[in-house]
Amino acid sequence: MPRCDSESYLAGSGGCVHYLGHSAIPIYNIDYNGDYAEVARNALYGMTVGDPVYHYGNIQYGNPLTREANYLAGENRASICTSTIRSKASALGLSCDEYPYASTEQGGSSNPRFSCAFVPLDQNTNQGNHMNTTFFMPQRILQADKDDGSPVIHGDPFWVWVTGAPTNPPPVKQCSTY
Repeated sequence: MPRCDSESYLAGSGGCVHYLGHSAIPIYNIDYNGDYAEVARNALYGMTVGDPVYHYGNIQYGNPLTREANYLAGENRASICTSTIRSKASALGLSCDEYPYASTEQGGSSNPRFSCAFVPLDQNTNQGNHMNTTFFMPQRILQADKDDGSPVIHGDPFWVWVTGAPTNPPPVKQCSTY
């Protein structure tokens, strides 16, 4: 049975997703050696080392990420990638990347278990756009509803799978070390 919605922010006037007859949590795949390699490495580090308790997004530990309300993603990002950190990254020709993603309810500094790394700006920007257009929109990953005073409706869950990663990946240099 499909799950349908009428959310226009996901493109069009609504749509349905089909999970082959049963409900499932979708998986966002990102290649450790692909176009967004540095972002993938930070995500893997963030879900395995940066978060030694919950491992948000890592299917092996059972705590999926959940999509945040779009209007809160900027706040999540700014709480990790502060203006000081962004300035340091920019001076090096890089961009600040956070995991869990700012677009998730687990993102931001209210979660003390995160990874913050400097990555190439084009990778960071393109990966975020890619995630939105090739994953959130076609999979109809609904964002949290927190802005009208009614009870919070949490966003849809999803997993992150870093493909092509070595068994023991090297550590990722964190923003605080620059």
